[in-house]
Amino acid sequence: DQRLEIARENVLRANTLRKTELYKAIQFYKTALALMEPLPVKPPLYMETKLSLKRAERELQSKWVDLRFKFKQKMETKDAEATAVHLREMQSLFPDARDWRRQVIDIYNQQIELLLERQAKMRR
Repeated sequence: DQRLEIARENVLRANTLRKTELYKAIQFYKTALALMEPLPVKPPLYMETKLSLKRAERELQSKWVDLRFKFKQKMETKDAEATAVHLREMQSLFPDARDWRRQVIDIYNQQIELLLERQAKMRR
């Protein structure tokens, strides 16, 4: 079946991307599941993909919690440049602007810009 073949390709892509681009890998897992969903008999790949998706989502959430904690620590130091570097790392982990975490990151970005502006004014 063509759907299963495309789903299999998506799972392979997801497995390849998982270490470097976790967010994209999750999207490929979701696409693979959506392709297999209408199949009357689910292949073993379906459950494997569901488990891989859950693990990847847990890993991403764990990274989010860790990065957010580190961001807040860096903000307390008032080192805007180091915090901005950290923020870019967070942005690369969540590239989709529709993701709620990316929206939080965008708010953090505004906070950093304000901090940088204040620090620039103080240096003058």
